Amino acid sequence: MEGIVVRRVIPSDNSCLFNAVGYAMDHDKKKAPELRQEKYSERALLIYDGLHYNALAMSPFEEFDQTIFAVKDSTIEPVDRLALNLVKEQQR
Repeated sequence: MEGIVVRRVIPSDNSCLFNAVGYAMDHDKKKAPELRQEKYSERALLIYDGLHYNALAMSPFEEFDQTIFAVKDSTIEPVDRLALNLVKEQQR
């Protein structure tokens, strides 16, 4: 495939992550409402540093990263608390 790489600007409306994913998947810059309302049984955790997103992983030992977590009744699971602690440390 030949051509140029271009940036498709996604509106800054507090839904840019969802809309960017929607555009990448379906060329739809207004996909956020649909993606936000889906009932997922699993989720991934991301951290945004002001420039880009990175994945968060639970790493019980060096050779293994758990990156997919079960969703349970929207309660705060232990991984959520650990992720919040990591974010607070990163903001210092």
